[in-house]
Amino acid sequence: MEETNQDQYNQNFKEPINIWLVVIIAVIITAFIVGGGVYFWQQSVRQAMVNENNSNNNLLQNEIDSLKIQLMESEEEQTNNQLPESSDSNQQSNTTSVDSTWDLYTNNTLGFSIKIPKTVSNINTLDKIKVIESDNVVYLTYKSDYNYTKILSRSQSNLSDIDKTKGIPWAILVKQVKSDNELDQFIKSRYGRTCGLGNKTLSKQEGVYDVSIDFTNWTPGDESGCFVNYLVKIKYSPKLGKVAAWDLGQGDTFLNYDANNKINTYTVFDNEMSDSFQFIK
Repeated sequence: MEETNQDQYNQNFKEPINIWLVVIIAVIITAFIVGGGVYFWQQSVRQAMVNENNSNNNLLQNEIDSLKIQLMESEEEQTNNQLPESSDSNQQSNTTSVDSTWDLYTNNTLGFSIKIPKTVSNINTLDKIKVIESDNVVYLTYKSDYNYTKILSRSQSNLSDIDKTKGIPWAILVKQVKSDNELDQFIKSRYGRTCGLGNKTLSKQEGVYDVSIDFTNWTPGDESGCFVNYLVKIKYSPKLGKVAAWDLGQGDTFLNYDANNKINTYTVFDNEMSDSFQFIK
């Protein structure tokens, strides 16, 4: 009889404990659920704020970049307006019309001429070619060009002529070289210490050579040595003691899409521009 009463007492004692245990577990689970919900809500709010800030920052950066371009273009225009007036034959440079498609740019100071298209286009944009002169470097570009802002910045910088051209397609660099040895040194300084003077092939212009780069001393993996993974043009006139070099990049730079902006229907100007280059003095 006593054992039965004791068992009943123990059973009655355990039931409240079990009930409270269930309540405690339920409270803990609820706390986790609520806390987790609050956490994820806070995270979503925080991420939304970050995204909004990034968007605002991007808009602000675009406005800053646009103002930089306007300022640099204004400075370039003021510099051009300050150049002394003179006859065409004595001007530093001039551009004359060839036909409905082409102009001829002539730089009397650096001593070369090259044909440039009147306009070029990307999809839905039409630009005029801009010629930007900076010491011994002449940039051929247009406003929607990926490198346009960089070109404006470099053209007004105190960088060396070689540093102004690196990584920029159609930055024509003209230098005096008195011998093949100096030409070799120019190639090393412009394209890498293990680059060398390669073959010289007579070009369409009498007495002017198309020059290639010798890569035989380059070690694969040595990107600072002679790592040239883009098209290069080097023109050399022994008689004038001049070299002109520019990069064409890894793709076409100057082209026009057809009137319907069909991606696969366009005219490329790069090769004809390169072929038209001539030393004039």
